[in-house]
Amino acid sequence: MDFGFWRYLFAQPQFHAGGKILLKIFPAKPTTTPAIQYNHSYVFNQLGKINELRNRIAHHEPICFLSGKAIIEHTS
Repeated sequence: MDFGFWRYLFAQPQFHAGGKILLKIFPAKPTTTPAIQYNHSYVFNQLGKINELRNRIAHHEPICFLSGKAIIEHTS
């Protein structure tokens, strides 16, 4: 199964269909605060960032530096 399958287990419809217990696989997850909710949406978004980085590496795209410059850039 590809990475997208595991990521989408945390999407709202799949998370609720699975009984909302999937977050138990992260026993050391930070405690939710009013400022930030460490819920299935948070995990889904973080896995999306990891997947984006993985795809950039797999497609031999730059992952750290602006072209020809010593400036670290990781958002494109």
